[in-house]
Amino acid sequence: MDMTVVLFVITSLTAVIIILLLFLIKQATALRNQKESRAEVIDRYILIDVQTGIYNERFLVKKLEEEIYRSARYNSHFALAIFDFTRILSRIEKEKAESIFRKIVASLSRDTRFSDISARYGEFGLAIVFTVTPKISAEVPINRLLNKAKEILNRENLQGEPEIKVYGFPEDKTEIEKFVIKLKK
Repeated sequence: MDMTVVLFVITSLTAVIIILLLFLIKQATALRNQKESRAEVIDRYILIDVQTGIYNERFLVKKLEEEIYRSARYNSHFALAIFDFTRILSRIEKEKAESIFRKIVASLSRDTRFSDISARYGEFGLAIVFTVTPKISAEVPINRLLNKAKEILNRENLQGEPEIKVYGFPEDKTEIEKFVIKLKK
């Protein structure tokens, strides 16, 4: 009988230990998931421009460096288009200018491919990286986006069009690298 009691106690303690371990594993998993979601929130604020909801300059620098490396390594192309609305929007009230810029950015960003990267540049600038796209092939979507931007500006009773700079890799490698250096400052 003594042996039966000892066996019962050992079995009971083993069951309790297993239950506690399962509980601890479940808690650790929940904490890890919670930490990941906090990390995602932090990443969002680090990489996303709060005003427009598109990527910020920090992310743009990172992606341009990655594109330069990838394109050089695999002998491929990419294009960079910079739409600068500063000249047009700096003539009006700051809040209204931000609102119009948000409309433009939302519209143009929706009209790019999933693989393209839209990022805020400066106060009222939008940079779009057209991945795996030669400069000459980017002209069609750039013109389409320009027309869309002009439509929005016309609806807002603003005249003019944004200043646009278009670079291609590898042909404008030096200019793109200078742009990246400028963004890093």
